[in-house]
Amino acid sequence: MFILWGCVSIPKENYVLSRREKVAIVTTPQACEDILFEEVLQTISVQPAGLDPKGFTLLNWNMMKGSRAGWEDDFKKQSNRADLLTAQEARLSESLRRLLQDNAYSWDLTTAFLSNHEEVGVLNGSRVTPLFICTINYAEPLFVIPKTILLSLYPLRGLDQMLLVANVHLINFTFDTVVYNNQLQKLEEFLAQHEGPLLVTGDFNTWNDDRLELIQNFTSRLNLNKVTFAQNIMTTFFGHIVDHVFYRGLEPTDAQVIKVSTSDHNLLLVTFRRTEKQ
Repeated sequence: MFILWGCVSIPKENYVLSRREKVAIVTTPQACEDILFEEVLQTISVQPAGLDPKGFTLLNWNMMKGSRAGWEDDFKKQSNRADLLTAQEARLSESLRRLLQDNAYSWDLTTAFLSNHEEVGVLNGSRVTPLFICTINYAEPLFVIPKTILLSLYPLRGLDQMLLVANVHLINFTFDTVVYNNQLQKLEEFLAQHEGPLLVTGDFNTWNDDRLELIQNFTSRLNLNKVTFAQNIMTTFFGHIVDHVFYRGLEPTDAQVIKVSTSDHNLLLVTFRRTEKQ
């Protein structure tokens, strides 16, 4: 590792910290760019346990590294309602580890950097064990720190098809959209291989019209729909909403924005059910 500034360091190689029941694991993840999804499916057998296709709830939150007092209370209250968790800027402190364990989550965190020796990155959690994970990493051009994407494949109870979840934290600090679009294209290349239900959620950093247009084109090509929220309290930067939830092969039955002061992003809570309509 090399020191970037202060107590922040970037790993020389990407790694994932995981927990399955009571077992903690450190692995070198597969890069999504190097994977044929068809080959992945050949190695997976349908699991008896899975997310309930009649109804499961997703919680998405950019946690701002747990840097504001009281974040634990907000996390505990809302994660108790969620079957799936996608978090950005999750800092793997002892408090977060304990809260994940209390919720009986299987979880994976792909490390963007370490702050005071604690891993920070995007984190996926679920009350069922993922069948497969892979990652996409791109360094911020100005600040070097990687922006990470974590993809997880989950079984759906009683169904042959599986749910693919992409937790994204897209490039932020650029003067143009070149690197931003490169990161997005790598994600699209992998997602295009999956024919089943799909969730793409996270902090898209769509803080200008050019970035938003790229996302709109991306979702159109993948036949993704956008979750709409009734409350007008979505997190915005420069007047643009930056957190989104997109879906395919699912139907949202409830969508809420939970306003909090413990991060610069509000929480998104969405309940889905499986539908055959693509």
